[in-house]
Amino acid sequence: MKKLEMFILTGLVIIGTAGIVSAQQTLPDGGNGFDDAIEIDLGSYVTGHDIPVDAPEYFKLTNKVNAGQLLTIKVINPVVENRTIISNAKLYDIDGAILLPEYDNPLKNVVGAAESRSHLWLPGSQESSYTYYLSVGGGMVLDTVAGANYIITIDDNFDAGSQTDAGDTFETAMEITQGTHNGYLSGSLGTDTKDLYRLPVEAGTSLTVKVTPPSDRMRGFTLYDEDRIEIAAEYPSYPGAIANTTKEITYSGDIYIGITPYDDYGEYTLDLEITNETGIAGGEGLEAIEEKDEVGLPEDEVGLPEDEAGLPEDEAGLPEGEGGLPEGEGGLPEGEGGLPEGEGGLPGFEAIFAVAGLLSVAFLLKRK
Repeated sequence: MKKLEMFILTGLVIIGTAGIVSAQQTLPDGGNGFDDAIEIDLGSYVTGHDIPVDAPEYFKLTNKVNAGQLLTIKVINPVVENRTIISNAKLYDIDGAILLPEYDNPLKNVVGAAESRSHLWLPGSQESSYTYYLSVGGGMVLDTVAGANYIITIDDNFDAGSQTDAGDTFETAMEITQGTHNGYLSGSLGTDTKDLYRLPVEAGTSLTVKVTPPSDRMRGFTLYDEDRIEIAAEYPSYPGAIANTTKEITYSGDIYIGITPYDDYGEYTLDLEITNETGIAGGEGLEAIEEKDEVGLPEDEVGLPEDEAGLPEDEAGLPEGEGGLPEGEGGLPEGEGGLPEGEGGLPGFEAIFAVAGLLSVAFLLKRK
């Protein structure tokens, strides 16, 4: 039983060792320059021979890195007894211009015995994919020894949940919506030195923009209107400072938000919030009220009962049909002007009959 366990353990060790060997490929002999550089893939490589101090070897990475992907070249030196170890690596663009180190200074780029150093490069949206040259060895002081480890990897550093880098021109600006977005900028360690976003807005709203960098980085932003004219800008005053502003929108169209670094490679968080005139986020408020034909009051009313202005219907503080007097009267009983109906202040029939009677009596007495 013990022999079986030992056999299994030995097999696992062999398999694990084979996996490590396959993961760490031996770096092939490189070319003498850009013209005969040897094509390699991403991965982990170990030098199988010493590389002379004055004869670095050249390799090529063709379209291995896309816009918004972080290229990392890590150099790990072995410890060799009785030897001083110095190694370096340099990265060049497709035209042969040196990218890393930023200055062609070997002291900035060398790695001593048992040391490691990672070199970063983040390309922007100028191209969809990139080709680079890599030179290894040639420590400028001592030969690079066999066993130096070069690990070449890429990591997605895409912006705003996309699969690429945000553009750096108005024509290539990435359209986004309000909310929280994460992005990356290269600073001097790449060509991703500006992220430009395009956000649709409406007149009568307000836009709040907030950019939060890592605690050891500085990020600022600039706002441009639809005519691409700068309308606001915020600049950081110290590492970790949050830049923010609120801008009233006076037109319906697009607003552009440009994020820029003030140091090297790093991440940032972009928060965008749109509020309307009522201060309610998400474009609600007046629109929701208008759908009900209300502005804080019941329909068709302005604080008073329907068809009324503080008085009963068809009245102005008086009973219907009256102007302070009973209907049909001007302060006197109906049909009268202060006299009984049918009279205008003259004697009635009874008075006339009495006078006629008196005249008849007088006439008879005179005849006698």
